[in-house]
Amino acid sequence: MRFATCLAVAMMILPFAQASLAADAPLSVKLTVAERAGFDRVDEPVTFGLPLPAGAVTDPRTLCLLDDAGKPIPASFREAQRWVADAGRPGVGSVRWVHVSCLLSVPAKGSKTITLTNTPSPAGGGSADSPSPMGGGSGRGDLKDSPLKVTADEKAGKATIVTGPVKLDLSANLPGVIESASFRAASGSSRASDYTQVISGSKGSGCTVGGKTFTEVEPGSAKVEVLESGPMRAVVLLTGKFKDSNTVGAVAEIPRMTDEPDKKVDMTKAEEGKNKGPGLMFEARVYAYANSPRVFIDYTFINKLGVVVANKIDLDDLSLCWQMGVPLVQQAWSRSGWVVDSHDDRGHPGHFLIRANWEGEVISIGRPKFYLGVNAAGADAGVAVTIRDFWQMHPKELLVSRETRDVLIGLYPRGAAHHGNVTSQELFIGQARSHRIALLLHDGNAKPEALDAVFAATNVPLFPVAEPAWYCQKTQAWGPIASADADYGDFAKSAKHYDQSMADSMTEIVKNVEEGLTETRKDKAGEVIKSVTVDGYGWMNWGDSFFRIGVEGPDFKDPAKNLSWNGNYYDYGMAMVYQWARTGDWRFLDHGLRAGAYTADVFINHYCTEPTQIGACHYCPPRYHAAIDDGTPYFSEEFNHAKIASVVMRWQMLGDWWARQVMFETFNHAEAMQNNFMAGWRQCRGNGHRLHILWCAYEFTGEQKYVDRASALLKLGVAFIRKNTEFDKAASQRFMVGVALEGMIQSQWIRPDDDVAKTIKFVADYAVDEQKLHGYTGNMAMAYGYLWQQTGEPRYLKTMVKLLDLTGSSKHAKYFGQTFRSTPYALGYLAEAAAKGVKLPATRPDRGVPASTNDMMQLR
Repeated sequence: MRFATCLAVAMMILPFAQASLAADAPLSVKLTVAERAGFDRVDEPVTFGLPLPAGAVTDPRTLCLLDDAGKPIPASFREAQRWVADAGRPGVGSVRWVHVSCLLSVPAKGSKTITLTNTPSPAGGGSADSPSPMGGGSGRGDLKDSPLKVTADEKAGKATIVTGPVKLDLSANLPGVIESASFRAASGSSRASDYTQVISGSKGSGCTVGGKTFTEVEPGSAKVEVLESGPMRAVVLLTGKFKDSNTVGAVAEIPRMTDEPDKKVDMTKAEEGKNKGPGLMFEARVYAYANSPRVFIDYTFINKLGVVVANKIDLDDLSLCWQMGVPLVQQAWSRSGWVVDSHDDRGHPGHFLIRANWEGEVISIGRPKFYLGVNAAGADAGVAVTIRDFWQMHPKELLVSRETRDVLIGLYPRGAAHHGNVTSQELFIGQARSHRIALLLHDGNAKPEALDAVFAATNVPLFPVAEPAWYCQKTQAWGPIASADADYGDFAKSAKHYDQSMADSMTEIVKNVEEGLTETRKDKAGEVIKSVTVDGYGWMNWGDSFFRIGVEGPDFKDPAKNLSWNGNYYDYGMAMVYQWARTGDWRFLDHGLRAGAYTADVFINHYCTEPTQIGACHYCPPRYHAAIDDGTPYFSEEFNHAKIASVVMRWQMLGDWWARQVMFETFNHAEAMQNNFMAGWRQCRGNGHRLHILWCAYEFTGEQKYVDRASALLKLGVAFIRKNTEFDKAASQRFMVGVALEGMIQSQWIRPDDDVAKTIKFVADYAVDEQKLHGYTGNMAMAYGYLWQQTGEPRYLKTMVKLLDLTGSSKHAKYFGQTFRSTPYALGYLAEAAAKGVKLPATRPDRGVPASTNDMMQLR
């Protein structure tokens, strides 16, 4: 049978897949909302993404959210992605991912069940409200009168959001973006009144770079855009360029802060040191919810200065300062969670300044978890402020001044470089840093326990989830993967071993992340550094202060001696989210989405003098991956370390508008780059990644240009591989083959091609004997499962099982991503084999299962 035809049939009759539903057929999905932080949640604003089977829902306005008593919950629904045409799948044009926004209440450590349905409820669900400009709709009639209103003056760079209890006047002409914030108590409250101004303006917000202070926005650079408008959630984007307040009428010139020019860019002497580019930019995305006093600001700082990749800035301060509009009669800081140990900021090197005060009190935090915020209140109104992941993205600072009535949010605080071993934050050209700030406006009488609950909720938000099978075999929104509780028949032992390896890996990674590394280390100058908490981020892939400890020479590849290998490599975040989808284990989701946030900021490039490089991957000596060491950084055109799936997942699951922007930057880069095709197939992981990005772009847009580029890439790859039988000859390079085949198989799911299918078989057959297979990692298992599905040959199934059985645990993020990024698909093929009644013993190799993934592969 021709491979293409076989695949098309397989996609339609996968035994463990739910049959596609007719358009708008009855749908009912049970969702569990669990409270994990130990605080009562009351009317918490929630936005969550949920996949839907192909053909199930064509119009999100038909959806309704019901509580456990069957009563409608006020909610709005927006499509996040639609199904596009692929290999024989019906349901083209239906909703693939939907975003649901609502307010939910759950008791501390409790849970509740809600239901997503498209069956009209007696109480008014399924209303045909007019869609919002971005396609939103209401699943309940009383949202027709939603108090959420958004107006914008794009020319003036201003916008106003009214949620009911809160009125926000926003301006991109201010680095702090809030021009005014007012609060109105609910009807019936003893404090109910007209709006009381809580924040009267931004005062002194800005940044300090290279000794120069920026507190103003360059005239003409302010822009505002309404990204989403009700009836439950509104999102407004404000962007601007910092103006040098020290130089009247001129944008600051930031000098090159590196001694070595980028060797990969031809730079003349005349160009050296020039300040080219749009400038130092901020982007603030303001999220507001109907009937809620809570507001979220995702504040992103982007370096768009310089002429070469090695251009960087040293950020000494990034702070927002808001003037209170009421006299302060009470100020308080509040904390929730717990502190493992506490020291003054100079007494514990490796732990950095985290403080909140109103009269000079300084608190230095040892280890997570710790949720910290400040409250500034007058007689009739107040505001409580916290920063998400305050404890991990250190150093951080929250200050309230009784005398000046200022609330200061130190995203990278003044003087942080003088605490511990933190240095100025380095941002290379095209890199960004994002922070989520949460505000609670109130009537001035907020209780400490209520503040604690809000601070904890900002860090561990409620997130309704379906059963694992819904994200896997029942919707296949991420492809044909199978949940851990699927029926694996005679292969149950292999599936159980795989999941145990994943759980063991997670335990080790959590230990690394949350406990840190405390053994003594030496830096390159031979100086002893003690109590390293992995790095200044709190973790290698999260935070602000870049890690500066490295090991050179023969030890640089040894994970036990060099922290730099423990990086966000090979889309570690994607592998994490997949395993959450399979198991429901929250640890995987928490780590995966955090990795996506860091990837969006630092790994993906957001500016270059060559536009086609926007969306490329920052690359340095590969152990750092983000141009943070003393090497020669550049933008990787080969996509060898391109990571985008975890960013896409942030959009799909969270409705994160910054993630959406970044993923489209990468989509466009993958389509625009035309050179280096042949060289890319020599290090075939690059083109495997690129194919993944191109097909992801097609699945979001349906645009033919992505199909054309992927097809051209595949044609060259097929020609190259067939002429180079031993293209993977070096054992240290064989891990790349699994990444390449992953991209090729994804191509087959969408646009089957006989030549590509034969090439996958060609490569797999070359590696199938024991001696050659030993050099490969678990990421090859997907290819053998695919070949078994296409041919029915037992040897492929046996080889896939062998690779899964060889897969051990890993405590390093890089190896986790490298090994496990595609193995969930192998589990899908195992479940398919079980459903077909195949009984092939899961044979273990004589050499046994290694203690860890690192033992199975050579370190690279």
